[in-house]
Amino acid sequence: MYEFLNNFHKRMELVAIHHFMNEIAVVKEGLRQTALDKKEALNLLMQLLCFIMEKSLLEQSCTLKDIASYLEFLHIEQAFDDQGVDYDELAKYLVRDALQNKGKPYYFESYDFSGQNPTSYFIRLIEDRLVQTEGKEVFSYSLTAQGFQFLFSTLEVEEALQMNFEQLRLKYAIQKRNFGSAKESVDNLFTLNKKQILKIQEYIRQIKEDIGMFSARDYEETYRTTFDTLNEQKEKHEELYKLILTTKEQYYSQHMEKETIKLEEDLRHIDYIQSRLQQLLGEQLKMFKQHQTLSEVYNDAISNILYIGFENRLNIEKDLLEPFEENIQAFEGMAKILKPLFLPKMKRIFNFNLAYAAQRIEEEENDLDEKTIFFEERFDEESERLYQERIEYIHGVYDEIVTQILMGIRENPMSGVKLSSLFSRVEDVDLLRNVLVQLHNDYHLDIKAILKGSESHVYTPGEDFDFGYTLSRVLRQHEALNTCNSIETQVVFNEKITIKSENGKKYLRCFEMEFSDKRSQ
Repeated sequence: MYEFLNNFHKRMELVAIHHFMNEIAVVKEGLRQTALDKKEALNLLMQLLCFIMEKSLLEQSCTLKDIASYLEFLHIEQAFDDQGVDYDELAKYLVRDALQNKGKPYYFESYDFSGQNPTSYFIRLIEDRLVQTEGKEVFSYSLTAQGFQFLFSTLEVEEALQMNFEQLRLKYAIQKRNFGSAKESVDNLFTLNKKQILKIQEYIRQIKEDIGMFSARDYEETYRTTFDTLNEQKEKHEELYKLILTTKEQYYSQHMEKETIKLEEDLRHIDYIQSRLQQLLGEQLKMFKQHQTLSEVYNDAISNILYIGFENRLNIEKDLLEPFEENIQAFEGMAKILKPLFLPKMKRIFNFNLAYAAQRIEEEENDLDEKTIFFEERFDEESERLYQERIEYIHGVYDEIVTQILMGIRENPMSGVKLSSLFSRVEDVDLLRNVLVQLHNDYHLDIKAILKGSESHVYTPGEDFDFGYTLSRVLRQHEALNTCNSIETQVVFNEKITIKSENGKKYLRCFEMEFSDKRSQ
């Protein structure tokens, strides 16, 4: 009967947390003994939860010692009246007594209308675990999933909560160079992005099936909010992509001289994150194409409705005149219909000629402003063209680099060719680095096997270097290079070389490398 109550229990979970914070946590005896009033105490607890969330996102320990130091900063920054505060004791009290309710479980009772039964919510915002710090085992505190939900619900925008959370996690993980955690976050982002595409496709399907389910206002709201949110997410993904590129360059230059297993693993993670973000931006581009499709679908659906109305319009002669001619007695009541038209001072005039005239759909002409126009096409073809030009330029440079290496190997397959003899200057040292990193990581590449494998899948060109794709392009242009069977890469650790870019603004400093075709002999 009252369907709006079906999700009432979901609303009440957040209400339960607010009740716990306002009526349980801030009214503890210890807080009443301080100079803080209830509002100041609530502010302090929220600031503490934000600190614990920050530590949780960075995957760092958050001990009582860390919390005490943070509380001291808050007291100084906000100029509280308390003098001589023992911050260690205050930290213990706020965490263990207030937020953890002295270890006692706290339940909030409500009712689930969809399940037609009473329900209760267990409130637990933070959890603890033992960690090793300075040779001692101490408790470290972190937010629970319920704690994250509560804090993120206090943001101005709650829509796309999971996406914002993963973007934040990925940003912090990259900045802290925790590439393993960043790899997990970028996978989660990609999954969430796929779900968004499926929702848009489902929305389009529903419009096609029954346009009557959606009013113009519903469509406008969905159209604007959905794609405004997508545009914000796209901008954040572009920032993350720039961040991983910058981090990759810095990390590579700082650790190039240290050939370790961890370095190789981190570089693999970085390349994976970069590739995933690039795919993510490509998927975002597809969604904006869906954006264009969505407006077209809605316009077509509206046009079909008008067409149906036009086809099924009233035929005066067939539907009215002919039935009256067949049954003249039906005219007996016509006088009652026509009589009001002959009253004195009637402004309206009944015109039989006009009644028999061809019908048309009446349209009201209104001045349109920017707010009423929401069917505009927002897909930027110029941006796509520039992007394709950029991709073509990048793969052109990759082709030149791989061609030079294969030519050097072809001339000296057994003795090999050195990197320094092939390149002293290149057009883009960053793209050369991408090629060298893959050659170094794989160290032996079977050209025939790679070509065979590349035939079994379709590769969508991006900024990343794909050896199979580049190799197939090069061999189509230079058939003489088909004599090369493999590329064996060896690093000469006692020699360092410097390769500059054509414009002289960038350079690549790395160990000497030798490329040969020994194993195929």
